[in-house]
Amino acid sequence: MTTNPAITNQPEPAPSGSEERFRNLIENMQDFVIATTADGTVTLVNPITVNMLGYSGEHELLGKNVADTVCSSPEECKRVQEKLAVAGTLSHEWVMFKRKDGSRLDVEGNFRLVRGLQGEPIRLECVGRDMTERKRIEAERQQAEERFRILFEQAGDCILQLEIDPEGRPVILDANNATFKLLGYQRDELIGQPVSVIEVMPDASKVISARRQDVLSGKGAPFETRHRCKDGTIRDFECSVREMQVGSKTIGVSVERDITERKRIEAALGASEIRFRMLFEKSRDALMTLAPPSWFFTSGNPTTIAMFGARDEADFVSRGPWQYSPERQPDGRASADKAKEMIETAMRQGSHFFEWTHQRLSGEDFPATVLLTRIEIDGQPFLQATVRDETERVRHQSELRQAK
Repeated sequence: MTTNPAITNQPEPAPSGSEERFRNLIENMQDFVIATTADGTVTLVNPITVNMLGYSGEHELLGKNVADTVCSSPEECKRVQEKLAVAGTLSHEWVMFKRKDGSRLDVEGNFRLVRGLQGEPIRLECVGRDMTERKRIEAERQQAEERFRILFEQAGDCILQLEIDPEGRPVILDANNATFKLLGYQRDELIGQPVSVIEVMPDASKVISARRQDVLSGKGAPFETRHRCKDGTIRDFECSVREMQVGSKTIGVSVERDITERKRIEAALGASEIRFRMLFEKSRDALMTLAPPSWFFTSGNPTTIAMFGARDEADFVSRGPWQYSPERQPDGRASADKAKEMIETAMRQGSHFFEWTHQRLSGEDFPATVLLTRIEIDGQPFLQATVRDETERVRHQSELRQAK
């Protein structure tokens, strides 16, 4: 932005053709153009200034003090005047204007203090642009970045930002706090290292390359891997990886969930699988198990599969308890919230028996009783659930009441 060339230091003669062109230029500019006397009295405004500030015409501004009409406050006006008194010109200066209705405008302007032959201040000139929307967008972007940073650092899962080097190797560009806490490394020990340094498998580079090809082909489903911690221990992770192009760089994001404890639970359950499976499979009651921290089902016997209408056990355990329930229980409470409360009670008390309304995958609701029992294997707690379909009992009780 440049100072308005049509504003001169001398008294204005009758407009010449050149001056008329400059005036037309000013009046058609999309930037603010304002001129004032040394004491701040407005002597010139262009139409965009009048419109943007919400006035009906220039007569509402001309002859008025800029501190009362244009500047957001007398203090803001004084601040700019004091800077101009020292510097003479200000470029890309951010100031706050106000509209007639009192709302604010963020303006980036170029200012000039015009002095007379004796150096006395004569006039102030400003050419500025409304930056309110840009500033709002920038503030929203910064807020979004801050929210992302908070989520990134506070996420319970490990999150690794990877940069693909010229040889196609994923190199660790950044990682969140959970990564360093779980793996035991300091930041400077991992940043800049190829991700293969934490992989346990032999030929890690080849396996990583194959996985990357799956990601690029669109077939990159979550996969399990094992990482070596700084102290030498091994932890199991379930990983989901995506790649994106950021400028000239290829950036990957790997979200990795520590499933070490889940794997240990699975191994512990497997140790007693044969003995337990006989009772489990033959029970006429619906039996199922739930494991922390997600409290999704980890198993269900044939009675369970038939009761809820699942295709098979794998289909059944793909959902949580609240997904086999209507949205709300008869008391009006959300099933998801109440299910978590029942689980917490069973974990705290050792067992918990209660009535529940379940829902088959077909959408049919049915009354049931549920017994949750806290069980530990190798020191790892989980829950066994016994569910009985009480449809017949409830129907029979209803018939007895009606018979009376």
